Amino acid sequence: MSTALVKSAVAKPRLAKPRSEVITSRTTYRVSKAQSLRMRAYDKRVEAAEAKKAKAAEVQKAKADKKALAM
Repeated sequence: MSTALVKSAVAKPRLAKPRSEVITSRTTYRVSKAQSLRMRAYDKRVEAAEAKKAKAAEVQKAKADKKALAM
């Protein structure tokens, strides 16, 4: 009999490598000039709508404060 150690063949589960953060954070998209203009216009409309809502909320709060002071 030999006294040499025998390696046991234990199957390890194969796992996928985690995705690199550099790759996922640097994703770029190429769009046409017309599409980029449409996207910019959409962003401006959304921003204007948010500003309008904020202003309306501010006016409503001012009215409520004025009404509370009058009472």
